Amino acid sequence: METPFAYLPFLPAEVWLACWTLCSRRQLRRLSLVCHFFRSLCLPLLLQDQTFDVASVMLRLRWDNWMDCVPRLHRTAVRMDKLTDSRLAPFVRSWKAAIGPDKSTRMLMHRHPDHLDWQDKHLAETMHDRIVTAFSTTLGACKNLSSLTLQNFTLDTPLRNTLTSLSRLNDLSFHDCCITARNGFLPLKSLKISGHEHPDTRDPLQIASPDSIHTLYLGHSKYISPMLAGFGPVKLTHLVSLSIRLLLDTDAADLFQLLTQSPLLEALSSRSLTQRPFPTLHRSAIPRLHTLTGPPLLIQSLAPNRPVRCATVVDVDGRLDLGLGLDSDDELDPEHLMRICTDLSLSTAPLQSLTLPRTSWGMTPTFLRELAALFPRPPGAEDHSLEREIYI
Repeated sequence: METPFAYLPFLPAEVWLACWTLCSRRQLRRLSLVCHFFRSLCLPLLLQDQTFDVASVMLRLRWDNWMDCVPRLHRTAVRMDKLTDSRLAPFVRSWKAAIGPDKSTRMLMHRHPDHLDWQDKHLAETMHDRIVTAFSTTLGACKNLSSLTLQNFTLDTPLRNTLTSLSRLNDLSFHDCCITARNGFLPLKSLKISGHEHPDTRDPLQIASPDSIHTLYLGHSKYISPMLAGFGPVKLTHLVSLSIRLLLDTDAADLFQLLTQSPLLEALSSRSLTQRPFPTLHRSAIPRLHTLTGPPLLIQSLAPNRPVRCATVVDVDGRLDLGLGLDSDDELDPEHLMRICTDLSLSTAPLQSLTLPRTSWGMTPTFLRELAALFPRPPGAEDHSLEREIYI
């Protein structure tokens, strides 16, 4: 065209962005080649979500595929270098990064005859180390990053300093990570720590600031004690959602101490491997709790005298969530299940949703009649907004 088409007067930028909402990344890349104006609109969409998975590449390395995997590692490092050099890093809003098992674990895996010889392994390890270095540099340049997920990283002092420099970081997730730098709070709203490893020390652990944390997910209850030591006696004035993937009986007292320091908690989820009674929690604690998921003992301990509206009863030993088989000798009998529901009926708010575990004996009509009698229809229940749900 002799005269370039004026796209901006034709349609506002907001309309173009609305038209491209459902575009794939490939389509966005093609649109970015149309003109400078389209490129300025597409680049933030293309760069806002970053991800790389070095772990899967390192674990798949074999003598017959290393010539494809090593260039892929090289392209990952080059992409991060370009992201920093071109000053496009501020467009990044979220990042998911996995660097794989530690070096000793990879060396053990590479002893298999199908894996690489020493020279090729050295080349792959060199590329792996380059990616880690490039990521650390690029991460510090992503000043607008709000969500970060790290897998198999080591939270050492340099990485913690980098995270501290990200003033807009709100959501942080660690999966199978080793935390060596344990001091210094980050103004996070959401923190998730998961993985097969759990801490072997109860030294104070400071990650999310108690003045800002809103959602906390812990894969193992062993993290509760270090975090309590890091928080100190202060109240977690913004914590509304707490989830513990695996709770041992030795950590139940730590959990209840955390609950006493969370006055605005609204949702609690825990899978327990204990059948011991929980400590007594004062009835004035967590007065806003309305969603409760857990084993029978936790339900019976916390549901009465609190406005619990949604309850999920996890099977004995948490096997409903862990995907293990049911043992008819340990499952809930009708009398025990009815006692749980009776305690739920002592909630100060009408129960709107109840999920019960599977049973081999089934839900008999007699049991269902007794269950319905525990939760009579409140006044005005003709309104559909007050309909209740029971999942079995």
